[in-house]
Amino acid sequence: MKVKAIKVKRKLERDLKRVRTPEEAMQIAERASEVARQRVLDEPEVRTPGLTIAGAKTAWTKRDLEEKFPLVTWTPEETIPLCFNGVHYQAFMGFEWVTPSVIKTIYDNHRKVKMQQDNMLKDANIQGGFARIGEGGLPPELV
Repeated sequence: MKVKAIKVKRKLERDLKRVRTPEEAMQIAERASEVARQRVLDEPEVRTPGLTIAGAKTAWTKRDLEEKFPLVTWTPEETIPLCFNGVHYQAFMGFEWVTPSVIKTIYDNHRKVKMQQDNMLKDANIQGGFARIGEGGLPPELV
């Protein structure tokens, strides 16, 4: 039971101890029941990931991603972990798989940045993390 619910239950029990007649007790119980029913009606019937309800945030699940985003079939060019709002996927190089489009977008953005980095290293004449001597890298006297 959540802390807030425990506090409400304690307050209700305290109020019931102070009543003098059974009618007062029934009124308190009816009012608590009405408030509880109204809160249940106020909560959305559909589960909405990321929505905060009664101070608790609704976590995303793989099912939520599959319902919210269209599924795409693709084959990764490298093995890499991918994550969206706490939902983890593991891409394996060369294996075709079906994922929500947002996972493919994250992978594509990663590949785009990696290609840009590789191009920048090529422009600086750096291959494999080492500069070629005399070709824009380190001067021979520093090697």
